[in-house]
Amino acid sequence: MEWQDLRILLAVARAGSVVAAARELGVAHTTVSRRLAALEEDGPALFVRGAAGFAPTPEGEALLERARAVEDAMLALDRRIASLSGRLDGTVRVATNLPWGELLMPRLGRLRERAPGLILHVQISNAVVDLARHEADVAVRVVPPGRTPAWSSVVARKLVSSGFALFGAQRYFERRGERPGPLADLDGHDLIVYGGNFPWQPGAAFLDGPGARARRVMTTNHPHGAAEAAAAGFGLAIVPCFLGEARGLVQLTPPLDHDDVYVAFAADMQHVPRVRVVIDAVVEAVRDDLERVQGRPPCPPCPQ
Repeated sequence: MEWQDLRILLAVARAGSVVAAARELGVAHTTVSRRLAALEEDGPALFVRGAAGFAPTPEGEALLERARAVEDAMLALDRRIASLSGRLDGTVRVATNLPWGELLMPRLGRLRERAPGLILHVQISNAVVDLARHEADVAVRVVPPGRTPAWSSVVARKLVSSGFALFGAQRYFERRGERPGPLADLDGHDLIVYGGNFPWQPGAAFLDGPGARARRVMTTNHPHGAAEAAAAGFGLAIVPCFLGEARGLVQLTPPLDHDDVYVAFAADMQHVPRVRVVIDAVVEAVRDDLERVQGRPPCPPCPQ
């Protein structure tokens, strides 16, 4: 059996279909179908084909277990070879969410000057990637307060506690005929809150405190949605401070809450030069923008 056959087995098991596996491997789906049929021709079926996709049979799972061990060894060898080369070219896969993708892009863009041969593949998603299996090389993720990162078999280093504050747009206050300035409570204001699959409500104590008789006019499952709605004058929103500032919103409270931001990577990847330079760029981006990320005091009232 060839290494390419094992890669096909692993891709089909991960993707659940021939077409998706072919896309992952960068080959024609007919190639995947043909190699898979050849593997099953003289032995037991390795997958059950169903409406939900391909699921491994017991025989297939036994083979996949060994294939994963081979894959891990091959990836470790690739990393070792890359670390010996000392070159800053090749592809580095970075996984993060949308707000942090926005903050990191300028710094990652400046890497082009230092490493013109570097190719960045940036995955914007809230899904947790398996760094040990090389689904990404570097991950930048946020963890709500009081929770522990769920990564295993990787190095996870805390970068910063990112502040959330209440923000609103000048146009919102113009519509109300008020001056924007620090707020002690939300009495009578329109409010944008979080729901759906967003895991928590930043600033919940402030929202539910005395005098918080606000009208909840929108629910969104993403800080970007809340920040854009606030910028459109829809209402007030508690968003990451750097998102509010980037959109020219008026900060109305001190930071009310925070989440913890980590950079994570497989332990042996930190010695690969092209990966190390990306990790360093992420750390530098946070260090250079620390006050904006952590959150500043609110703005004084705007003049009439």
